[in-house]
Amino acid sequence: MKRSLRLTSLLFFLLPAFPLASLLPSAALANGSAESESALAQAGFAQAAQGLKTLSSSFNNTARGINASSRPMLALPPGPSIDLSSQFPPGKNPNQGAIGDCHDFATVGMVEAAYYRRYHAHQAFSEADLFAQSRLANGLACNNPRVWTGADKIERCSLGEGGLAEKDLQYVLDHGILPDGQGKCASYKDFHNAYVRNVQKPYKDAFLALSQLNQPLPKLSPEEAQAQATEIEKPSSDADAARDKIKEELRGFKVASRFFHVPNYDELEHLSAKNCGDQSAAQRDFIVSELRRGRPVHMGFYLANMTSWGVILPPKSAPPKSALGHDVIIDGMREDPPGHPIFLVRNSWGKSWPDEIDSGQLCRVDTLSVFLTPEESANP
Repeated sequence: MKRSLRLTSLLFFLLPAFPLASLLPSAALANGSAESESALAQAGFAQAAQGLKTLSSSFNNTARGINASSRPMLALPPGPSIDLSSQFPPGKNPNQGAIGDCHDFATVGMVEAAYYRRYHAHQAFSEADLFAQSRLANGLACNNPRVWTGADKIERCSLGEGGLAEKDLQYVLDHGILPDGQGKCASYKDFHNAYVRNVQKPYKDAFLALSQLNQPLPKLSPEEAQAQATEIEKPSSDADAARDKIKEELRGFKVASRFFHVPNYDELEHLSAKNCGDQSAAQRDFIVSELRRGRPVHMGFYLANMTSWGVILPPKSAPPKSALGHDVIIDGMREDPPGHPIFLVRNSWGKSWPDEIDSGQLCRVDTLSVFLTPEESANP
């Protein structure tokens, strides 16, 4: 029998403002700790790394972009190793924790690298501000919940936290972004803990309870969504001016993206390394070309059956036929053997996760993007 709950008690969870006096430390928010990485692994990429975009079986092979033909992938002429990690602010250990915002981390890293190439100075930007402004303030996070039952027969809920890095890059160009540390929430960890405690968990609990009662899920008004984002982020009074300053500094920067055909879920489930490699040449060549121009590349891809990262199938806690979409940055390459690139990955899961991807695994890539300075746009 379904448990009966009063709607008034459920809607209590959905008030737009929440007290932030007490912050919940999250086991999934890593500072490179073994405990946090273990929590992420045990959650099976569906809880603690919920920024993974979801690809259902309804996402078919005509959905996006260029069809990479299946042909043997020939070796490239041997070239030097490339390491562009110096373009990023030193000391950052990107870790999204329990928020589904890998796309924000990829976006911020791409902006930081391009800013460095233009101004020859490191400037760290705030993933928390990007998420608060592009997902919370406009209601996308809380007005787009998804309730599902996994293979383990447990009903779960996710919020609308995911997104596309190529669109986030354009958002930054249109609206600016705060430098890291601006505003009252001086760190992503502080913002993360406030959001998980006061928005993510109570909203999921309320949405699940309403779903069990077959009740419609309420929507935040634009005013409520903006108030919620302000309450969680608590930006300083000069935040808008700071964002406008960065927007002006990024004037003339451009996003350039290329989209690729990817196998559907069932094909990913049974994909062999050879078949994947035969469909990876176009993606490989694009990445190598950009790296040799000194530009990191954003990569949107799907993790299902990516055995080199230890992923065989989605966990039982994941939505049915979830292909586990993810966003990272490729910031370098080496060759092993000569002519066969191994790409260096800037991830958002802390220090202990894989930091390389074989060029023969790129058939699962659906998006590659670069963020160009004005000079690079004029001379691509």
